[in-house]
Amino acid sequence: MKKTAINELIKLNVNRVLTSGLKATAIEGKELIRSLQETVGAKIEILAGSGINKDNAKDLIEYTKNKADTFIL
Repeated sequence: MKKTAINELIKLNVNRVLTSGLKATAIEGKELIRSLQETVGAKIEILAGSGINKDNAKDLIEYTKNKADTFIL
């Protein structure tokens, strides 16, 4: 999801967006997920999803600085 697209969603009063960071899995897209969280996380909830499991969830939460309840397992 490009930052211009997410800004448009914010303007449309969308509350949250589910993303894998434009990759097949959220682990692969963690850079974009982190960037979105840092830049627009106060305006829209970033839900990380795809390929998250008990073995990688903690690392992804710590890396992206997302809250644990914003992950789709």
